[in-house]
Amino acid sequence: MSFTIPRDWCIAAAAREGDHPIGAGLSTGDTEPAMIGHPEEGLLALGTFVHLMRRNRSLSIEALATTIDVDTGEIFSIEKDPNHVPEVRTLYELSQFFGVSQTKLMGLSGLTATKQEHYLDEAVRYAANSEPIKKLNTIEQQALDGLVATLSED
Repeated sequence: MSFTIPRDWCIAAAAREGDHPIGAGLSTGDTEPAMIGHPEEGLLALGTFVHLMRRNRSLSIEALATTIDVDTGEIFSIEKDPNHVPEVRTLYELSQFFGVSQTKLMGLSGLTATKQEHYLDEAVRYAANSEPIKKLNTIEQQALDGLVATLSED
């Protein structure tokens, strides 16, 4: 079976879209994707996963973003903001780059529901145990001291 879509119809349909961004999971005019379940813990686990995988490959946030062709702020927000819901395209690019399941990354983000709850529990357990406990190095200590000094000023 085949069908033909006239060029004029395509142009008219594109004009109706206006300035709305086109993306999966959003209907025209929506500003945020609908969340499924309670993704807070999953988003924390997702951020930790991306952070550690990026560091494991010795990449800065900007280098990772450039490599997978997504906005630097998107990667920063995934790693640092536990309320940030990533774009579907970003999750796809991350899954391809890191060699993991896009479906499971979508589940961690709360954009899809999963029947396999065990991997969500495992992801949260992983995130909770992945932060090393070590003394700040000299550069980190200087940066922290500078920030504390700035925040302490009236």
